[in-house]
Amino acid sequence: MGGGGVAEFLNRFHLVISSGDFGDTGVGGLSTSGGIGLLVRSFGLTIDHILAAKVITADGEIRSVDKDNEPDLFWAIRGGSSQIGLVTELLFQADKIEPENQYQCPITVQNIDFIIDDLESFVHKWGKWIDEAPLKITSNLMFTSFDNNQILVKMNNFWVGMPNQIANDAFKKASKLAIVKKYDQKVVDYGKLVKAPHNPHKGQQPVYVKNVLLNNFIPHLGTKISDIVHNQKTIGVELRSIGGYLNTVDANQTAWADRSAVIFIAFWSKSKNNKNINRIFDSLQKVDVGVYGAYSSDLSMKESYRIWPSETAQKLKNIMSIYDHKHLFNQGHYLYD
Repeated sequence: MGGGGVAEFLNRFHLVISSGDFGDTGVGGLSTSGGIGLLVRSFGLTIDHILAAKVITADGEIRSVDKDNEPDLFWAIRGGSSQIGLVTELLFQADKIEPENQYQCPITVQNIDFIIDDLESFVHKWGKWIDEAPLKITSNLMFTSFDNNQILVKMNNFWVGMPNQIANDAFKKASKLAIVKKYDQKVVDYGKLVKAPHNPHKGQQPVYVKNVLLNNFIPHLGTKISDIVHNQKTIGVELRSIGGYLNTVDANQTAWADRSAVIFIAFWSKSKNNKNINRIFDSLQKVDVGVYGAYSSDLSMKESYRIWPSETAQKLKNIMSIYDHKHLFNQGHYLYD
């Protein structure tokens, strides 16, 4: 594709992701499934900041839940997704970022485009860089392929607050991971990081997504990602750093099972042949991994038990047997056949 490959991919990805195929992300689904935000290394998951909620259970009761009132139900709605009840209200403990200059909530954003021949080497360097970087930085990567076997890497790095010497040093190291094709750095208010498209929801979107949560860098991770990126059915692959604050929360506090996860990888495809798509991702799911339910189109029982393994699954089932023994809430990812 040459230089036109970038434009072609961005146009293709825009048609799939930014059109009416997707509506805006809903706070309810985000909050009950986990919530991996752009500042996750600094502030953790969305569910880590829920103080209380109102839930309509299968018996029609409206229940006010928190750590002292029906704590099992409160535990379950934070990571248990839609199989527990209808969450109608949420109370959050907001994080504070000090205002500075004209910014009420400043976030420094570094955007870099790389063209890569050797993804194995690049992912290794990126992993070492983010592991040594301050927790005030979260890094997100998107990989897409060219016909000439090169890979476009779009890196977005987010620093909490205005840039200082520590931030600039970390950004400088990021810019040296490979040959830079395009570079941009700016400060924006947090509310402008992600612009809501306000597109209407049209039911189930056609994109098929799989993901894994990794507790460490597995051998040949870059090669495994490269093989997926170059598959003709692949739209793109995401790689995110998600450690930091997320890892400090006790695994028993919420129904998000994997509190050791430091890497999130998602694979996007527009194919309707789900079995073939799952096979493409097998090389990553053969290792001992978790799954983020809100980012998975695979509704199989096997996938559900990746999202909520062993003790987490059993605790959720016990709570469901109390509040929904007839299995009214049985859509999406679900722990009963």
